[in-house]
Amino acid sequence: MLMTLKMHFCSCALIALLLAVASADHHLHHNRGSEDHMSCHKLSAPNADFAIAFYKRLNARTAAGNNIFFSPLGISTALSVLSTGAHSETHSQLFSSLGYSTLNQTQVNEAYQHLFHVLGQSQENQKLDVGNTIAVHSGFSPLEKFLNDVKQHYSGEVLQINFTNPAGAADKINRHIANKTQDKIKDMVNDVDPETMMMLINYVYFKGYWKKPFNSEMTHKADFHVDSRTKVQVDMMMRMGYYHIFEDRVNHTSIILLPYKRHTSMMIVLPDEGWMRSVEENINKDHIRSWQNSASVTRKTWMCDPRAALHEDSGTSSLDLWAAERRLCTSDVLCQ
Repeated sequence: MLMTLKMHFCSCALIALLLAVASADHHLHHNRGSEDHMSCHKLSAPNADFAIAFYKRLNARTAAGNNIFFSPLGISTALSVLSTGAHSETHSQLFSSLGYSTLNQTQVNEAYQHLFHVLGQSQENQKLDVGNTIAVHSGFSPLEKFLNDVKQHYSGEVLQINFTNPAGAADKINRHIANKTQDKIKDMVNDVDPETMMMLINYVYFKGYWKKPFNSEMTHKADFHVDSRTKVQVDMMMRMGYYHIFEDRVNHTSIILLPYKRHTSMMIVLPDEGWMRSVEENINKDHIRSWQNSASVTRKTWMCDPRAALHEDSGTSSLDLWAAERRLCTSDVLCQ
């Protein structure tokens, strides 16, 4: 039976990770066949393009001086989950927005299955947990194939919820999210529509340890320049050490890589003074790849990094995904 669903999308992200699968350590793949080995690489280019395009759309509608924090992988994954239950024009819209027009659903499903396999490999001193949950209203039965695809290909699970009891539904969903994010996100859902049939929950939890830790005794208050006219006092972490640095004189920016233990680094992009807008408008996946490959020279430098935290009571606001990406539509999702 074809139904029009009132659906909600909930993305829980602790860190905005643009995960470069192409650079994953080779030992994570050593038991995979050559074709399977390359399957998740099919997503690298379109997911990177989607992430940057989405960031630019968010940036265009974000007030000056405000930060943007989101998980591009989480959004791409969630929309791909929806595509498994979509057809016709809705499916075409989803694939077009994600940049998957040259792929079919089977290729996308298999690529995500391999991606989650890679991300699920345990690593000492680092924890990365990415997954999806379909919260289904008690008594409502989506197509079994849709639920099986989510479980098999998207590290998914199904949660039965009585949405006609909004308070109870919110409590059960929040406890589920808190469990998946190690109690870092506890009150994600506050207002539940009692007519909801399904809610898609995507979560990303990352915990890593700096390869070169900052000494907490050296953290002190310092000015952080929000823009040319605004500065605020923040807790500034400081450390003298050797870091991989690259100065991109063509694009008027500097790159520094802060390594975690194992095979992950945080890339910090520092536009030259007065060039922030230009860098934001022109950045693309080729820049990121080039910066990563070019940041091979180590240089001894003072690293001053503002200690960052997100708090609901500090002006943090949520994002309406559908308002940000109005081309997306879920009216043709196939369920029974």
